[in-house]
Amino acid sequence: MRETGVVRKVVDGRAFVLVRRESPSCCSGCTLCTIKDAHTAEIELAAVPGLQPRDEVIIEIPRASPLRASILLFLVPMLLLVGAAVGAQLVLFSREAWDRVNLLAVAVGLVAMIAWYGLVSYLDRRARGRADLRPKIVEFRRPAAPSAEPGSDQV
Repeated sequence: MRETGVVRKVVDGRAFVLVRRESPSCCSGCTLCTIKDAHTAEIELAAVPGLQPRDEVIIEIPRASPLRASILLFLVPMLLLVGAAVGAQLVLFSREAWDRVNLLAVAVGLVAMIAWYGLVSYLDRRARGRADLRPKIVEFRRPAAPSAEPGSDQV
């Protein structure tokens, strides 16, 4: 997936690029960028030599990254939740056990949620070092310099 953006600043070999998002639904919360407003996101990338503020850039974002993040953050916890609900119904054979099963289900659910997001956090830290999952600048160009108006005195 390719996006275009404008370099906001370059600091210590890192470029901060403002990307105009065509639709808010394209963001899956994958932590590749910082949301500025409803239509703008800022992505921190490795700067390429010669890059300057206000340069227009084309960024390549690996297609698997947002999809993988969406599955890890949304689909797996949803499947775990449905599985826990079905499991609680299967275990619940008598009305006397209702309160104990509910309390146990809540406790197990909280522990599972904490463990899952701990694992996701670990996987995120590990993936940050992988160059094949990081967005990168593939092309940049300088904006056109303003030209003098026809008929003006500027030379």
